[in-house]
Amino acid sequence: MNTDLSIPLQTWMFATTTSGVSPEAERLCDQVACLVDHLNEAVTIGQKKREMREELIHLYRSCDQENWDGYGAQAVDFSTYCVADRFLTALPNQIPCPDISAEPDGAIAFEWRVGQRKVVTVSINSRSEITYAAIIGSAKAHGIEHFLDEVPQTVLAFILRTKE
Repeated sequence: MNTDLSIPLQTWMFATTTSGVSPEAERLCDQVACLVDHLNEAVTIGQKKREMREELIHLYRSCDQENWDGYGAQAVDFSTYCVADRFLTALPNQIPCPDISAEPDGAIAFEWRVGQRKVVTVSINSRSEITYAAIIGSAKAHGIEHFLDEVPQTVLAFILRTKE
């Protein structure tokens, strides 16, 4: 019997809050995120995942305005942040921590890099699209998957290969 309630609870909460676009909806989603944070303190999901979520929140807050990079970058909108947070939640706990960054088109990127020949980059946008590129040894792959609150097996397989 699975006793880890944090992932289903958190995914369910965020899945119900991403359709609003008004300032009130964003404030409500912030309040739900705060509630989930408090629940996660009671239901252990691990320090590593909490630190990744804190990094994601900091990234969103520093890139939520147009031209955040001084070169005309699009703002990372709140719905992109929510999809990225759900993606982090869906990652299995044994996955290494990725580097998290914002992209000039307003997407959020997660990168796993082990040297020059083990690199996986996953870019997430507000439409729940995952664009990925991977170099594992001499093999290269790329594609687009739709994120439905579960990391696509193709993407997960590439991420796990960076651990080998």
